[in-house]
Amino acid sequence: MSVVGKIRESLKLSLGYFDPKELEILLLTSLKTTMQGAWKMIKYFSWWLFIFGAYIELVVDGPAIFGRLWEYITPLVMTPDIKSKVFGVTMLLLIFFVMLSVRASLQIKKTSYYLSYLLRLPLFIALFLILPQLFLFPVFWFATFFFLDAQHSLGAWLRSLYNGVMLSVGYAPFVIFIGAFHGVLYHLHNFAWSLIYIEDCYGTAYSIKFTTSALLYLFFAAMLGNFYLRVKHSNGKLFLKGKKAAAKTKSAKEKAA
Repeated sequence: MSVVGKIRESLKLSLGYFDPKELEILLLTSLKTTMQGAWKMIKYFSWWLFIFGAYIELVVDGPAIFGRLWEYITPLVMTPDIKSKVFGVTMLLLIFFVMLSVRASLQIKKTSYYLSYLLRLPLFIALFLILPQLFLFPVFWFATFFFLDAQHSLGAWLRSLYNGVMLSVGYAPFVIFIGAFHGVLYHLHNFAWSLIYIEDCYGTAYSIKFTTSALLYLFFAAMLGNFYLRVKHSNGKLFLKGKKAAAKTKSAKEKAA
């Protein structure tokens, strides 16, 4: 089947996810994943990365840490201001560990789990810099999930990039719905904090703002992660597979026959 044919078929399948029962399942599983991911982030990163991130939020008065900043090349590469660079690096690390915390994995998520994925950080940085982080077209997050599930190689990275685009385009109606839903939560969060006057000296308020926005981001990443997992297993023909994965699929079909 051609790429256009696969996308056309996937667009039809995407409408099934608007079924109330499907939405309920996605919401409940995402809430559970969010709580589990939040616990992992608190357990392993609250004492250094989150505390430091909250301090950076206070210093640079950032966009609620996970706000409308859709690209990080400017603060990391183009801007000479050291504060912006530190802010960008902090966001990079937080997003990397958030993705690891909410993704489905057979490994027990303890220190060794996170350390085992540090070798993937350079290629993750490439995704982080080249892909716009748009909530309505989340290629970055989908490509990252594919990359974390694939073998660690440049070929797998390129396939992940392609698969992230295919998932976003093929399931665009529902993907846009998830992004819009998160956008509503984002604006409600911003509105709530706009009612509170925060001065630079109020470190506690900035820490709370930082934490609540991080929870919203966790929830958004969890929704995308659960949706990605369901589509990956139900419509695998939409995506490119590595040689080993393709061989396993072929073998499984032969055994079933």
